[in-house]
Amino acid sequence: MGGWGAFVAEHWNDRWAWEAVNAAGLHYAERDGRVLGFAAWGARPSWFGPMGTAPDARGLGLGRVLLRRCLAEQRAAGQDHAQIGWVGPLRFYSRAVGARAERVFWLYRRDLA
Repeated sequence: MGGWGAFVAEHWNDRWAWEAVNAAGLHYAERDGRVLGFAAWGARPSWFGPMGTAPDARGLGLGRVLLRRCLAEQRAAGQDHAQIGWVGPLRFYSRAVGARAERVFWLYRRDLA
C-alpha cells in the first residue's frame, strides 16, 4: 500500500483503505512528501468515495478540488451520475457540487450482554 493507503488506514480505518486500494481512480494531495487528503471512486460501480482530509489540512479547499477531480474522471469514464455512499458532511457535498440526499440510513447499536 502506498503512502496514501497508509494515510487512509491511519486517519480512518482499514475498510476505507481497502476502498481506496480497490478504487478505479484515486487522487491525493501532498506537501513536502506528506499526504494531506485523498478522494477515490469506483470501488463499487458508479460510487464516489471514500474521501478525507487530514484534520490539520481542513479548510484549505483540498477536499473540494479532489472531489471535483474524481467526478470529472468518472464523467470521462462514461458515467452520467455518481452516488456518494455513507455521506459524512452532507453540507460540504451540497455546497461543493450540489449533491443531495436521497436515502438516509440510521445505524443503531446495542450491546447484547
